[in-house]
Amino acid sequence: TIRCSWDDPVWPRVAIIGGALGGFYTLVIPGGLLLAFRMNRDAAVRGDMKYLQRYGFLLKPYKPEAYYWEIVNIARKGLLSCIIKLTTSTPFMCGSYALGVLCVIIAQQAHVRPYKYEKHNTAAVCVLALAVMNFFSSLIFILQSLMTRSTVRIRFVIFFIFKINFITYEVFNITRVTNH
Repeated sequence: TIRCSWDDPVWPRVAIIGGALGGFYTLVIPGGLLLAFRMNRDAAVRGDMKYLQRYGFLLKPYKPEAYYWEIVNIARKGLLSCIIKLTTSTPFMCGSYALGVLCVIIAQQAHVRPYKYEKHNTAAVCVLALAVMNFFSSLIFILQSLMTRSTVRIRFVIFFIFKINFITYEVFNITRVTNH
């Protein structure tokens, strides 16, 4: 086993490699994509064939005016992973920060509606909203002062019913959008 301590002979190497790879994923990849997209903004909006052959796999699901949305997705994932890894002293604050990031992303997703097809926009908001509910329920369960056996059961049943209702609503909503 590896102890998360600088005294452990293996952990410092793992921490340095993990930090370098995490930095690469959260900073270098989105930064490189941002630079490439900014330099070729007109070609992206115009739908230039050479540009689409090179970056089309990243742009295909998005509207031309939302060509940058893949960067937003990568940055969201990187920011959430950084929040979870860097704010481990208090799990409640970690969950609160992550909840805040997800709420901002949901608002942006609902406002921009970056996908070409409406069913994809609806599905993306649904998935993000489910993530918000998971973070919110985890915040409630973290509070030790409110943890009794009966309150845990009651909260579990309430959140389970709430999530089932939400999922059912979104599945029918996605089905309705795809059939029209």
